[in-house]
Amino acid sequence: MEFLHMALVLGASSPGGLAVVRDLGRQGIGVVTVDAAPGPLGVSKFVREALLLPPPQRGAELMDALEILAKNYTTEGRRPVLYWTEAPYEDFVLQWHGRLKELFLFPLENGAHQKELKDILKHPAAPEGVDYGEYFVEEVEDALGYPMTLVGEEERTVESEEELVQLIREGPAPRYGRRIIPGGDEGVYTATVYYQGGSLMGFVTAQSLRRRGGWAGEASYLRQRWIPDLVPLIHNHIRATGYSGPAEVIFQIDEFSRRVYLQEIRSLFPQYTELLCSLGFHLPLLYYLDATGQKLPRRYLNRDTHRHWLCLMEDLPNVAAKFSTGNLGLMKYLTDFRFKRVSATFALDDPSPGFSAASHFINGHLKKLWGKIFRR
Repeated sequence: MEFLHMALVLGASSPGGLAVVRDLGRQGIGVVTVDAAPGPLGVSKFVREALLLPPPQRGAELMDALEILAKNYTTEGRRPVLYWTEAPYEDFVLQWHGRLKELFLFPLENGAHQKELKDILKHPAAPEGVDYGEYFVEEVEDALGYPMTLVGEEERTVESEEELVQLIREGPAPRYGRRIIPGGDEGVYTATVYYQGGSLMGFVTAQSLRRRGGWAGEASYLRQRWIPDLVPLIHNHIRATGYSGPAEVIFQIDEFSRRVYLQEIRSLFPQYTELLCSLGFHLPLLYYLDATGQKLPRRYLNRDTHRHWLCLMEDLPNVAAKFSTGNLGLMKYLTDFRFKRVSATFALDDPSPGFSAASHFINGHLKKLWGKIFRR
């Protein structure tokens, strides 16, 4: 393997972005990060330069700045490898794909592959063995029935046709409807895969244990678990797109009927990428090798490792809420400590982001407490 190209990471202020930076830095790859504002994780020691540039919503300004960066970090004709780890930057890359492809390296041959990946969710026929958890508004009544959740600027549960009609009339129109599926956070499963030109190069499956804001949010506590049926359910559909890059496929299982629902496909590095790297599935490194035209190792994890991933600052409010409602007992919470855990933010070889996240969390709660005291 040769690591002669710099890496430019768009959006490094999340656990997923931090994991990308660390995995590349541990391989000796020079990393430059771009964010719109300082984040709660601070700056990793593996970052050579941390830059603040216009947000992705100001696309033209950001594009002009990236063009200058690309020229600065291109040495002897070796262009930087471009990463993006957050949805707004993904939209930016799709919009400016033509210019970015001339300046940076990344695996996608064209933006259509990314779009086709997302379009799997719009396909009229679900992959065999699964159903869809989300439908566009025009389809929701026939597909989902009542009650359902409509998602727009905010989520709202709709109990009847009259409520649905009224909600659409009031505007702005919701973007899609979401099926209400019986089951808690532990009914959500993920398959993280890497494809190269439609060929499956590796996968790891996992089960959510706690999520922020229910299944639709990000996992705050998750465990690796080998689930043989997940990858075959979606493999042929992703392969047909010719997609290259990482993908996180999210499923939910009805706890009564045991029917599997395909909820979302994300062409981003998941928030628990640090867990994947600890298991030998180095997603950011695979992406780098793919972008620079090198041979990719294959990694198929088809066994249970009992390894858990924890984003402590996000999980503490979840734990407190579950304690208060009786959905989590003290003994159950304590017994989970027997498993090996991977932290979302803290690492022995890079402790600064973990301390920054803890400081940000504590300061935020102190401010809330201070405000409550002075309102009395």
